[in-house]
Amino acid sequence: VVSVSTAGVWGNAEWPITEETPFGSKRASEYVRTKFEGDQLTWQLYEKKALPLVMIYPSAVLGPNDPNAAGRYVKNYALGRMPVQVFTDVPFPWVHVKDVCIAILMALENESNVGKRYIVSSENISFGQFNQMISEISGANLPIIKLPDWITILSAHFLTGLANLTKRPPLWDLSVDQIRLMKRGGQLDGRKAETELGVVYTPIRSALEEIIASFQEAGTQ
Repeated sequence: VVSVSTAGVWGNAEWPITEETPFGSKRASEYVRTKFEGDQLTWQLYEKKALPLVMIYPSAVLGPNDPNAAGRYVKNYALGRMPVQVFTDVPFPWVHVKDVCIAILMALENESNVGKRYIVSSENISFGQFNQMISEISGANLPIIKLPDWITILSAHFLTGLANLTKRPPLWDLSVDQIRLMKRGGQLDGRKAETELGVVYTPIRSALEEIIASFQEAGTQ
């Protein structure tokens, strides 16, 4: 059984995070908190019921035609919809979706990895560097204004409160959970998946090129 979690479950653990790093005491969002709780139940099945378990922990996943947070983030910057930049110095780990799929398949085919964990993550890139790549590939100008962290957090609380009233997603995805996750950042070591599963990571720039090409070709505005 291959269970797909998220590397975010390590929470406020010390960087760089490997499979042997002790889990931190705090998690940045409800998503990773509930993922962590689910993981604990899954490992109990391994320990008490002999479930033949392998756990995959992807970092932030990138791929074409992604309607979720990462895909919207790239699209908003590539189409010039973002008025500001935030957390530009914070490192964040990324991986191409096909690399995650390959890791899952390889984990299923490996007969000697029961009980193992695999972090699947390609590169740790600051949001400033990530935004610059998007700008270079798409041709969009980046916002000049870099919002201070405290204003970003305050804005997220306001926009999340407004979203709760209007029942619509927060503007620019500035929800409290999303901002906490971004502010926390992370540095992951995904080499174990390379050496034991044979994953060959796709450069993140290539992933961004695929994403931007996918909605440019579709004429998305």
